[in-house]
Amino acid sequence: MYRLYESKSLTAAYKKYRPTHPPELARFVVDKMRSKNKTGSPEKFDFMADVGCGSGQATNIFAPYFNRVLATDPSVNQLQHARMQNKFDNVSYKEGTAENIKVGDGSLDLLVAGCALPYFDHPAFLQEADRVLKPGGYMALYGIQVPVLLQPSEVYSDKVESIGTSIFSSYSKLCMDELPDIQHLAEFWKTKYQTIFDAIKYEDKERKEPFSLVNNSTLDDFIGYFRSTHAYEMYMKKRAVGLNNLSDKEQVEKLKQFDVAEHCADEIKKAWNCEEMENCDVNMKILFLFYLVLARKPT
Repeated sequence: MYRLYESKSLTAAYKKYRPTHPPELARFVVDKMRSKNKTGSPEKFDFMADVGCGSGQATNIFAPYFNRVLATDPSVNQLQHARMQNKFDNVSYKEGTAENIKVGDGSLDLLVAGCALPYFDHPAFLQEADRVLKPGGYMALYGIQVPVLLQPSEVYSDKVESIGTSIFSSYSKLCMDELPDIQHLAEFWKTKYQTIFDAIKYEDKERKEPFSLVNNSTLDDFIGYFRSTHAYEMYMKKRAVGLNNLSDKEQVEKLKQFDVAEHCADEIKKAWNCEEMENCDVNMKILFLFYLVLARKPT
């Protein structure tokens, strides 16, 4: 398992700028559980776990459908932010990993893993999932595509990539190139979890997309989102190496020259013909497209 999103600065940015999750994703999963388990009633299921819960985005949309929810993450800082925003009495947060879930055998109706999934030890995680799920229990594994950046007047078409998205993708790749240890994960994201879908041994499994969420934002918000990624943080830390001989003011100016988030924003403004505007005044829509792998353990 890779442990990346744990620093105080990054977890704070993650909580502030990462999107909430679409409630229809949770409704789709729960409706599928009710139909397959032949329980059409709106009664709650007993117990679910959200592993790699981060600041609690998935926990929030699934919690209303369960009597008990366990949300775990190896990062104490992530759990602190998750507890601060929690609004549910049935949720408990605990430090832990996806490969060693602190629940009994066959105890979970649902196991959820989201954007942390690429960083898991996948064989160990799937073995642990099989241990903790009840017969007929589900695992719901979801991810998010590269966000689509649109001007307020633009209409998204899945046949045409927006200029903003193209620019963001190129700068994201620049940051990712600084992380050779996780380069192999790029294909995992590109195929929308196809490798783990293939690795799941359950016959009852499916893929579903997209579940969409649109945020009305500003370019400042987008810069915050960019800076909430581990790749950005590591890129900037590498650029800071060797600057200790400079004054604080000189270090700030030098790092500003290296700031790929600012450069990305400048290119977007140029493409959108609004170079003279402040970032906080550049309105935009950020479209987040979620994809889902859903699998049911045999009864």
